Amino acid sequence: MTSRKRAIARQYTGRAPPGLGRILGADGSRGRLFGWTDWRRTPPSRRGRASPGRARPACAVRAAASPKVGGRISRARARELRVLLGAPLPRCPAPPSTEAAIDITMTLRIGLVGTGACAERIARAAAATPDVVLAAVAAPAGADAFAARHGVPLAFKDYRSLLETVHVEALVIAAPTDIHYDVCIAAADAGVSVVCPSPLAVGPAESDLLAALAARGALRLAMLCPEAEALASVFGGGLPRGLRWTRRRPRPRGWRLDADRAGGGVLMDLGAAALLALAAAGGRPPAVRSAAVEAIDEAGWEPLDVAVRLLVELGGAEAELALAWSGAEGIDTLDVPGFPSPVLLPLSEFCWQRALANALEGRAPSFEDGYRALEAVSAAYAAAGAGRVSVAAERPERAVDFWLGRPSSLEG
Repeated sequence: MTSRKRAIARQYTGRAPPGLGRILGADGSRGRLFGWTDWRRTPPSRRGRASPGRARPACAVRAAASPKVGGRISRARARELRVLLGAPLPRCPAPPSTEAAIDITMTLRIGLVGTGACAERIARAAAATPDVVLAAVAAPAGADAFAARHGVPLAFKDYRSLLETVHVEALVIAAPTDIHYDVCIAAADAGVSVVCPSPLAVGPAESDLLAALAARGALRLAMLCPEAEALASVFGGGLPRGLRWTRRRPRPRGWRLDADRAGGGVLMDLGAAALLALAAAGGRPPAVRSAAVEAIDEAGWEPLDVAVRLLVELGGAEAELALAWSGAEGIDTLDVPGFPSPVLLPLSEFCWQRALANALEGRAPSFEDGYRALEAVSAAYAAAGAGRVSVAAERPERAVDFWLGRPSSLEG
């Protein structure tokens, strides 16, 4: 064998073989004439023999078919080898996966109720989440413009029409608190899961009815809480003792200033989500120990809380919440013992994306967590109204009625 032939043989077999039967392919079978790059990574101990349990391919070049003369291959086979090795070698085609073979799609279709600021963040989070498709949006006004802005195929003026027309696996609520209950009931009737932000409802009367549905398995609901993801990004797991969380937002407009639609003031707007996040991070439901509420003192306004200070116990650890509608910009800061300055809580787009993904996968705060958070809000209103922490046996329609002392008008 000439030196050139030996060099070619060493390049593809690791040694100079007496015949083509020593050449192996990428799958370890004899005579396979492609996939050399992958095969050259094969350990030397495995070169020169076929893989056990593999049948030789029909296109294999057999050493027995080439007459040997003194341990050398014939000139005809040598020419064939030069042609084959000199030509571009085709890649070994990868076998189709099972998913591709049977065309399994794991895309989760969701619907969205609402077109406000929260809905904008949810739409961006859905677009950034793999295998999640925002299939439809419903809102009394602005649904068409919202759908065009975010590339949503269908837009409706009513969430009931969405549920009747479009097949979705989950319905995400980004609407005023007073319709949370109605959307949950409609989704339960349609057999669709619900993702709901905090607060769960405008008051205990509605949350008790939703709890009864969830206990019977008629309602599948998860809570959407980006604040919990933000706390996890700062502290990892658990909470430090003596935490002080300050949340400030500019005074809102519209439905948030209507107690019938929002269920309360700043305690419902900012406190319910904060209590839910603390419960998710601490692993236990929050227990309110004290509450101080400052109300709107303006002519023509129903008494509504604009500043609240809470002392909350979470399984032995205490945390303080300071909530206010004040300032020109919203801010969330954490005062942690041992840190020289407050820590800014990052409520980023990534927190919204993680919160949506966890809610759709069932890893978010559960319905029970949302229910307990609303109970804590009601207890805070009761503490501010009566000077003691307790929730009356009578379940009012709005959480703020614990503070105002009004009876319930909703019968379950």
